[in-house]
Amino acid sequence: MVTALGFEEHQRHCGVHKNTANLHMHVAYNIIHPERLTRHEPFRDYHTRDRVCRELEKRFSLMIDNGRGQGGAQLLCDSAATMEAHTP
Repeated sequence: MVTALGFEEHQRHCGVHKNTANLHMHVAYNIIHPERLTRHEPFRDYHTRDRVCRELEKRFSLMIDNGRGQGGAQLLCDSAATMEAHTP
């Protein structure tokens, strides 16, 4: 994911915690390159993230997520998709 988004040379901070039922990790990348001091912000990175996520899901035999605007009989607008994602 890091290479696909172009952050392989950037600083990162990782945090692992279990304040929910699942142990999970957050990873944050500094968008400012540490040597060149230029800002890197991939344009419409959700396309790249969806592609890489599908590849990782297949590679590690994980449940395949529909992703943004894929599959399903009905495509949801962003607000409806957000509500659905946060509803148990």
